[in-house]
Amino acid sequence: NDHTVKIWDADAKQEVCSMEKYPDFSGCFACSPDGRHIALDFRGNNVKVWDTETKQEVCSRKLCTTHVMCVAYSPDGKYIATCTADYCGSIDVSDAVTMEVAWSIRAEQRGGHCDMLRCVAWSLDSEFIASSDNNKTVCVWSKSGELKATL
Repeated sequence: NDHTVKIWDADAKQEVCSMEKYPDFSGCFACSPDGRHIALDFRGNNVKVWDTETKQEVCSRKLCTTHVMCVAYSPDGKYIATCTADYCGSIDVSDAVTMEVAWSIRAEQRGGHCDMLRCVAWSLDSEFIASSDNNKTVCVWSKSGELKATL
C-alpha cells in the first residue's frame, strides 16, 4: 500500500529495482523480454514505460478513454498490447519504443468479443494476440486484426 513498484530476481530472491511513490499505478504491468523496461498502467488510462536500470520514464501515452485492463509485451519486444474495459473489445498495439499506436482491433466489429476484455497475451512468435472477456471467451487474432479462432 506504499505505492512502490518492485522488480525481483526470482532465482536470487533479491530485489532488482524499486520505483517509489506511484499512487496512480493501477496494478497492471508487463516486463520487456530483455528485462530492461517495464510497462505500467496508471489511472487516467496512461501506459508508461520505465527503464529498470535508470528508474526513469522512457515514454508514455494515454491510450484510451476507459480503464486499461491488461498490458503485454510481444515476445520479440517490438510491441505492447493493451486491452480496455469498454464493451466493444478494444485492443491497441503500440510500438514499444515510442508508444505510438501501430494498430487497433475492435473485437465487437470483427465478430469477436461483445463484452469487457480482461486479458491480452501474445503467441511466442509475436504473430498472434489472444484476448479474453468477462464471458470466458478467448479470441485469437492475427496482426492484421483478422479473427482466427474463438474458444
